[in-house]
Amino acid sequence: MAEGEQSDAPPTGEWRGKLAVALRFAAWTLIAVAGVIAAILLTVFGVGSLIPGFVVGGGLFGLVVFRRRLAWYFGGAVALCLFVIGWRSNLTPRNDRDWKEELAVLPRVSVEEDTVTVEGVRHFDRRADGRSIPNWETRTYRLRQLEGVDMILEPFEESDLMAHTMLTFDFGADGWLLLTIEARMSRGEEYNAILGGLNQYELIYVFADERDALISRADQGHELYAFPIKADSLKLRAFFLSLCATANNLHVQPRFYHIIRDNCTTAWIHHSDHLAARPVGLRLESVLNGRIARLLHRNGVIETRLSYSEAKESFRIDDDVLRYREADDFSEAIRRGGRSKGGRNDS
Repeated sequence: MAEGEQSDAPPTGEWRGKLAVALRFAAWTLIAVAGVIAAILLTVFGVGSLIPGFVVGGGLFGLVVFRRRLAWYFGGAVALCLFVIGWRSNLTPRNDRDWKEELAVLPRVSVEEDTVTVEGVRHFDRRADGRSIPNWETRTYRLRQLEGVDMILEPFEESDLMAHTMLTFDFGADGWLLLTIEARMSRGEEYNAILGGLNQYELIYVFADERDALISRADQGHELYAFPIKADSLKLRAFFLSLCATANNLHVQPRFYHIIRDNCTTAWIHHSDHLAARPVGLRLESVLNGRIARLLHRNGVIETRLSYSEAKESFRIDDDVLRYREADDFSEAIRRGGRSKGGRNDS
């Protein structure tokens, strides 16, 4: 370079400064990402929920934005996180609250040889005018009659990635028995997803009449799908009895509902995985459980020869639930459409 000429390259110090800024930004970004991952892991495997995760994430964000007060933000985030986890993990589940009417009765199941007796089967009389007359019954089923199970999918209105699922067991001449696993709420209490991970609600296994459980949802304009599940008869009986055993155990060992680890879907998946050749486990489709039927279809578990989109259309039942709400053969009537469209495999 000739004497007196000026270089267009920035001074070395300026480049070093820019590099330092970039490295700091990358480092704090990685910390923030690690915080999000930690929050997810905490939600899935710990007693905490999204709240302590957000606290940690907020604290890490504060570290990035307000670097001059690192110790205060980090210390405050960790302290608050530990406080929330400690407080919520020390709560004790109970069975003696003033429960919502529909969740007031814990069912009890007894088995004697081939006979299953279910006490506390919910069978509310759901009137078309919106009235509901409470009723619980004792019903008897024969295990040798258990010939099938449907998974009921009720997608959430806000997003079909999330749903409520139920199981309904076909005991042939003895009728259908529906199981819905739910957060057990007190009177005046409303469900909140975040609180669902904070030991706010107890867990309940509700055995119900199909007419009761399905009409109560169809009356609210919710979509309902009844997917028939392929199941070996012996494994199906073992699966049903396993669910009954847990329902009984809640009388002596109440448990908390958990939005991910112990919800309407992951609870029964835990039972089925003990008997399944291809366990589902805790995965995206069981957490975002609006996709669970798609997974079961992909695994060949749904009894159909149709594509998933065709099967979903075929097995939609909410319109028929309302149409046949007074029919004597309610359970059979709401399933005729799926069979007539070729939804189920021929036996």
